[in-house]
Amino acid sequence: MKLSKLVIGLAVGLVGLGLLAPVPSSGGQGGKTWTVCPQGCDFPRIQEAIDAAVDGDTILIKASGIYRENLTITKSLTIAPDRAFAFPVVLQPAGAFIGPVITVKGERAIRVTFESLIVQGVGLEQISAITILGQANVSLNDIEIGPSLYFGLIVYDQAQVMVKNSRFSGNGASAIIISGSAQAVLEDSIVFANGVTGINISEKGQLRVTRSAIFRTKLDLIGPGISIAAGDQSKVVIEGSLIYDNNLDGVLASESSTVEIINSVIANNGRSGVLLINNPTVIVKESIIHSNPWGIAAWLLKCGFDRDWYSGGTVQIDQATVFVRNSKGDVCLP
Repeated sequence: MKLSKLVIGLAVGLVGLGLLAPVPSSGGQGGKTWTVCPQGCDFPRIQEAIDAAVDGDTILIKASGIYRENLTITKSLTIAPDRAFAFPVVLQPAGAFIGPVITVKGERAIRVTFESLIVQGVGLEQISAITILGQANVSLNDIEIGPSLYFGLIVYDQAQVMVKNSRFSGNGASAIIISGSAQAVLEDSIVFANGVTGINISEKGQLRVTRSAIFRTKLDLIGPGISIAAGDQSKVVIEGSLIYDNNLDGVLASESSTVEIINSVIANNGRSGVLLINNPTVIVKESIIHSNPWGIAAWLLKCGFDRDWYSGGTVQIDQATVFVRNSKGDVCLP
């Protein structure tokens, strides 16, 4: 399941501790390792191990296969499979009408690491595969999220998440939702074949996308199909990444959001490479924008839209940015 790093260079990682709790295996640095498998381990279920663990412990899943549980984590832990097994560990919901497959609640500052797992929110009431909230700081390394009925990953409140070498696909509404004052970094990852949006950022959320690809956002084939949608006062930086073949827009910048696109390729999107609504700030540097109907456009009557929905934000495009074969035009602004 390990993803190779994307290189773009063309013209581009709980029974509470009671008297009868089992003695854990010897652990790693600063904590103990609790093992999970159907037979012969400390616990048969992941949540039982989580309940027994304390800050700094590791939950080691010793058998591959599907684990149908809804996990709640409120302490600093590492959860990972035993790398000796060639087959994956898949987490699915315990039932059709239970919440997220994984919920990380940062009621205080905690650090949680997940490594080499597949998480699928396939039940009718799984609003997300993973939800992270509060003061949680979470690392997702080599994680596959999806398919899920609605959302792959939701990050909100003051939570922070670092996503590396991971893959999001088949999430019906959005792969990633970032809101509140949450912060997310997506690095060396792929987001593809999701529904309404690939990544949606609102309120004061912040996102940095580095060396990643976001494409084919049109799971239901009717859209909207927007790769990255930034609204409210959110801030987005896209660097060294590829955004292409989305049903409508590569990037939608709306309200008072700020979007900076650096050394990236935005291509073959169905409506525009970058679309502006309300009064966002958009900065484009050293990028290639090609084979879209509009390269960069504001939602204005003069650009062929149904009304004037752009009130005059800030657009900066440096001279190193290249526009190629955008069928309606490269730039349409007031």
